Amino acid sequence: MGSKKDKSNKKGKLPEHLENQKDFMTCGPDVNFHVNTLTSANMFRSVGYDNSWNYEDFKENFQIEINRLEEDVIEFDMIGIDPAIANSLRRILIAEIPTIAIEHVFMVNNTSIIQDEVFAHRLGLVPLKIDPKLLVRRAPEEAAAEMNTIVFKLDVVCKRQGDIVTNDKVYSSQLKWLPMGSEMPDETGCRFASGQAHMFPIEADHPRPVHSDILLAKMRPGQCIQLEAHCTKGCGKEHAKWSPVSTALYRLHPEVVK
Repeated sequence: MGSKKDKSNKKGKLPEHLENQKDFMTCGPDVNFHVNTLTSANMFRSVGYDNSWNYEDFKENFQIEINRLEEDVIEFDMIGIDPAIANSLRRILIAEIPTIAIEHVFMVNNTSIIQDEVFAHRLGLVPLKIDPKLLVRRAPEEAAAEMNTIVFKLDVVCKRQGDIVTNDKVYSSQLKWLPMGSEMPDETGCRFASGQAHMFPIEADHPRPVHSDILLAKMRPGQCIQLEAHCTKGCGKEHAKWSPVSTALYRLHPEVVK
């Protein structure tokens, strides 16, 4: 996302060289100039210019122009806003928007080469297509229930049939949602009073990974992976797996002058 400094008209008028210092950062051959944002209300009082923030000026000058909008990417310009606010929005996108991610992995059997801890961490970073509004946050002392937990099952065995080897690669598409909850409640402590089918009545909205072709592990004939993955609601400031964006950045909008 891009950000342009606020150019709203305040009381008084700045000399041109001060106006450029306030509104632009200048890129030199070796060093950049005027990199600090001048937000103090009395910064230019001596030349008769009121630099205080004005809500009405902000409403009149602030604009958002969307340059690119795709399923996984959005790029837009924010005009008439301080870079610090643009950076605040970036930090909010990374750390404070709730999502659903795999938090607990109960390993039943894993004879593949990848260690249990590494595989559990890998599962946690798989982005999930689940509306976070449908779940409530699960407190550490709370038991898993249908209102705070989504359960996936992974049960894959690599077999050789003649010259054909099946399931030698484990993909995210093989994570299967369990609408009735855990199949081993005594071990996981997860018991649903009712199923979750009513929460996802449309099959297209059933919980699943965002991308079906994420490679999770590789196996050889005779190896298997059996586990349950329990998903909870969280934010990126707790762990990166709950961050809804892979990259969020901003830059000042360039203006080339001779």
